[in-house]
Amino acid sequence: MDGRRKYTNLNVRGEAYPTPQAVAAAFGVSAQAVRVAARKGTLHRVGTGRPGVEPMPVLIRGQRFENSRLAAAHLGVTHSAVHTAMMRGTLDTLGLPQRYNGGNSKSVTLAGMRFASMVEADRILGFKCGYVSLALRRKSPSAMQAILGAVMCEQNRREQQARKALENPNLREA
Repeated sequence: MDGRRKYTNLNVRGEAYPTPQAVAAAFGVSAQAVRVAARKGTLHRVGTGRPGVEPMPVLIRGQRFENSRLAAAHLGVTHSAVHTAMMRGTLDTLGLPQRYNGGNSKSVTLAGMRFASMVEADRILGFKCGYVSLALRRKSPSAMQAILGAVMCEQNRREQQARKALENPNLREA
């Protein structure tokens, strides 16, 4: 090096400072931190208490967020989910409800009542996810009785609903 100062006339948030030492004294940081910030092009962040990587703006479904943490808070997901969606190229689906892909599911008939899938049967009959599938696989007599009882209750509920609809045509199905 030839002895010349490399960092002079530093502009930090609209104010010019002659040396890194002057910036350091004004913002309560070290002169080395100022030189590093100047080298990285982040002088606007000197003394703000936000070290590290410059926040990257995120655009999701036309809405712009300053960084991934703000986007995550708005969408109700974690900031790592935002970064994962960025890597996968699926930012526009982030925070939306997951869609059920019934293309691979098989319909099932339980006690004369037909369901589009076992998952749908679980949901409609009030069982936890996977209960019907496990009961059918194990051929458990007690579980089969529970399913039969739930199917009978559901059929009864639907019959009552149909009767109410016939009695009062102004009522709509819920």
